[in-house]
Amino acid sequence: MDTSISTQNARPALALNPQLLTSLAWWHWLFTAGLIATHYVAWPDAIVIARVLCALMLVLRVSTDRGPTRRVQVYAGFLVFLFIGELPNMGWYYCTMLVGTLLNCTIGYCPLDRMLQTLPFNNTQPNWLIALRDAAIGNLLIGGLIRRSTMEPGHADAKPSCM
Repeated sequence: MDTSISTQNARPALALNPQLLTSLAWWHWLFTAGLIATHYVAWPDAIVIARVLCALMLVLRVSTDRGPTRRVQVYAGFLVFLFIGELPNMGWYYCTMLVGTLLNCTIGYCPLDRMLQTLPFNNTQPNWLIALRDAAIGNLLIGGLIRRSTMEPGHADAKPSCM
């Protein structure tokens, strides 16, 4: 009886992405997640610092990127959402932002980026349902701190567009 494990059916292993620790954008999102969490547990004014930090990153991205890239759109949208959370009965929205930001930092899945990907001016897919499927589940585990170990460093999708 053969007890060896077949490598053909094995799932790709997960690995830490140490290169991400040098990314200013990754640190921004991690610090922003911490500020949103701090807003809930200890210091309500932490959200103001998160807004300022996001505005600074938006200015940096606008000045370094050529044109309205999706990365710029993510920062602008996130900044708008930080203000929407201040509307009456909208404080819960910060929880969804916290979950999305933590997903972005850990596994590279940015829900805001995925939503923006389906909009007509960002969508390159002729079939909207395929674009929606690709945005929801395509290229998982590509750019966060934890990623597929089979991902080559030079792969075109090695980093999500919001990083």
